[in-house]
Amino acid sequence: MTASPQKPNISLLSLAIRSSRFHFRSTLGVFLGAVLGAAILVGALAVGDSVRYSLRQMALSRLGNIHHVLVGNEKFFRAELAQNIAAERNVSAAPLAFLRGTASLPDKGADSVAIGRVQVIGRDESLAKFFPKMPAMPDAAMINLRLASKLGAKVGDEILVRVEKPSLLSRDAPLSKVDDASVTIRLPIGKILSDDEGGRFSLEANQIPPLTVFLPIAKVQDAISLAGRANVILLGDGVTPSDATQSLWKNWQFTDAGLELRTLPLTQQVELRTDRVFLDPPIGDAALKGQTNSQGILTYFVNELRVNAKTTPYSVVSALEPGKGVIPNTMQDDEIILNQWLADDLGAKPGDTLTTKFWVVGQLRKLEEKTQTFKVRAVVPIAGNFADRELMPNIPGLSDKKNCREWEPGVPIDLKKIRDKDEAYWTTYKGTPKAFITLKAGQNIWNNRFGNLTMVRYPLSAGASAQNTEMCIRQALSPGMLGLFFVPVREQALIASKGGMDFGGLFIGFSFFLIVAALLLTALMFALSVEQRSEEVGTLLALGIPPKTVQRLLLLEGAAIALLAAIVGTLLATLYTRAVVAGLSGVWSGAVGNAALQYHAEPKTLAIGAAIAFLTALFSIWLVTRRQAKVPARELLASGAEHTAPIDSKASKSNRLPGLITGAITLIGALILAFAASKGDSGTAAGAFFGAGALSVSYTHLTLPTNREV
Repeated sequence: MTASPQKPNISLLSLAIRSSRFHFRSTLGVFLGAVLGAAILVGALAVGDSVRYSLRQMALSRLGNIHHVLVGNEKFFRAELAQNIAAERNVSAAPLAFLRGTASLPDKGADSVAIGRVQVIGRDESLAKFFPKMPAMPDAAMINLRLASKLGAKVGDEILVRVEKPSLLSRDAPLSKVDDASVTIRLPIGKILSDDEGGRFSLEANQIPPLTVFLPIAKVQDAISLAGRANVILLGDGVTPSDATQSLWKNWQFTDAGLELRTLPLTQQVELRTDRVFLDPPIGDAALKGQTNSQGILTYFVNELRVNAKTTPYSVVSALEPGKGVIPNTMQDDEIILNQWLADDLGAKPGDTLTTKFWVVGQLRKLEEKTQTFKVRAVVPIAGNFADRELMPNIPGLSDKKNCREWEPGVPIDLKKIRDKDEAYWTTYKGTPKAFITLKAGQNIWNNRFGNLTMVRYPLSAGASAQNTEMCIRQALSPGMLGLFFVPVREQALIASKGGMDFGGLFIGFSFFLIVAALLLTALMFALSVEQRSEEVGTLLALGIPPKTVQRLLLLEGAAIALLAAIVGTLLATLYTRAVVAGLSGVWSGAVGNAALQYHAEPKTLAIGAAIAFLTALFSIWLVTRRQAKVPARELLASGAEHTAPIDSKASKSNRLPGLITGAITLIGALILAFAASKGDSGTAAGAFFGAGALSVSYTHLTLPTNREV
């Protein structure tokens, strides 16, 4: 009889097949774990590169070819200063009238929506030097894509732009006029600008494009009554900020700061005054040092002058330095001199107590009415130095009025209080002060941050002249004192785009637990692989091969897997990063404030990430092989025999069936929650996202075969 095949041979063949299948699975597990770790690590670094690159591109996009900028804010200077600097330094330059306002489409009627916080830019053709793709459009408005989207505007629509009219005097200052604070400009939309055409232009570092409308500068200047004026100058490359500031100062004139030097023949003086009512503190200090015998003057508009029961409404009072031609050297700070008209009106005489009321700017920029008492020192005739109507500064809404009842100063007044005699005084003497106090007293009660002088005068007898005085004041001033200096805005933007934070390290920190989990998976799978090969390792040790040699063999095998995994993981990381960046620029753009992110990974970054991934995976494998090589050969051979024991496949399958069913349920639940996360709001999406992750982990745990089953 022919002997039947021996069952042990079949069992050995089955065990060999199962062993090879396990080695493949364990090796694949090691490989996939290392690939996952490499992909997460390199992806985090690539995302950091992409963020840095995107920030840099956004900075360059909003600035175009602009390198330096001078911002005057509320101070408007001659627009031709830009041409002067460009000619002297041979650089590109452009003046801008830069304002804030609102924009709407009036043709939409009731459906029109006014959009606020719009940057309104008056520009001429020179701006195209910094944004070459920007069209000229001399008679039309241009808006950027973001504003067009907010308004629902298209080319050909008319846009209505409302801007706050700049005031020579800050609206927070005393006596500042606030009526007619805004003006409107209506123009057709000639172009909707893309980012490449200057639509992202902004002087502020911001990832979100501003809402911008570009208007012809002449239209803006006419609307705000500042013809030929600008408050921003842009410069291109080819000059340093300090050199540009020197050229600015060389061409700067007093009129650029609203200053006027004039000769007063009647008083034989040279006077420096401003159309801003108060001299800026740096200018006032420099003016006092400009010439010897300078005299500081502070003139104020007061609400009431009272002696006993008699009052005089709305008068001009001047504060002067004692001993310099008007008030005596011995006058005290609590004394006041009245002219004859005021003394007659109040029935006042020397020794009486006079109370004055006036407005000052208090906390939270609110006007507060204050009072101060003085002792009447003397009564003087309206003649000579006491009849000087030039002591009154140019107060908007007051100085330019012929009739008292037309007054519109920037403080509350009751025109009904004005009497016929007050009208007659204004007609005859205009703004001639009715009373005089010391400069120290005036600065104490009318103190404000906009300046403590309204003018400075110099006697002609001291050799002063308008030209000499201007030269002396300029020597005492500097551009920095006036806030007139160029800023290297491009350099600052590029530095800011790099940031003080390492974005690659930041995203690695965010992914830290995922990276650690991948490395642990790599180490565990390799440990499982080596454990199943314990008999093989034990045989090598029993044959007399040194443990270190065995360890090197296992380590070389793991190194080959880790190297291949690092390469594959790096390739997958680039695809993963591209997908993330595309998502953040598309369906997830709200998460980054609609910032335009772009994929960019430096080869150096990818190489460093791959090297780190390879070394970390290799280190985890080394820890496993180091422990395995220290186990005696007999223990390894004994444990290897245990792994070759027959396995009841039917029982194994029956034991795994509940786990597979439960795993299928968890997988379906994870997919449902993942879909809900993509469609729900922020709170629901977050909960669904983490729920899907938890179910995914549960699915993996339930469906992985156990060591015994393998």
